[in-house]
Amino acid sequence: MAMVSKTKNMLEGLVREGSFKWLIKNRSSLAEEFEEMGKSPTAGKNWLPELSPIANIIVRRCSKALSESTQVTGYLEDKKFRRLTFDMMIAWEFPSAVSQPFLNTDEDVTVGLEAFSRIAPAVPIIANVIISDNLFEVLTASTGGRLQLTIYEKYLSGLERNIHEAARNRYEVSSGSLEAIPIASC
Repeated sequence: MAMVSKTKNMLEGLVREGSFKWLIKNRSSLAEEFEEMGKSPTAGKNWLPELSPIANIIVRRCSKALSESTQVTGYLEDKKFRRLTFDMMIAWEFPSAVSQPFLNTDEDVTVGLEAFSRIAPAVPIIANVIISDNLFEVLTASTGGRLQLTIYEKYLSGLERNIHEAARNRYEVSSGSLEAIPIASC
């Protein structure tokens, strides 16, 4: 519960500082979106009761932005996308550290299960809510239950490779150039 309080304080602090001006644009659109969220049939499911209304709207808009960025072909190959999702995990885990930059984030900062389980399922190809705990356990088996950026990037690289291979195999099957594979070799 302390982590939720830190997240709430961080998001509300960023709103007060004006860091999220691009997200909240003007008060009337914020009020409209708040009203829209209340009327939505999924409002109760998407609302985080521990956060303020403004923080909930920011979380919603960030989720939309992440969702839209996954519509671009090859987003898993993009190192900026990988870093963005990992930084979102860091922000979830260490909300009070937003104003304190880490010296060597690539090696020093790791994230835990809660942060991974909150952010990774926002990109369905990376994880989903059903397997995220087990996936996290596998990814962190050698690091004591903490996910490092290098391991996360290797995982995303492997996903991207498998997606390309599956697409290539699908093309070969549809073009009829795939030869029959003997059962004994499978």
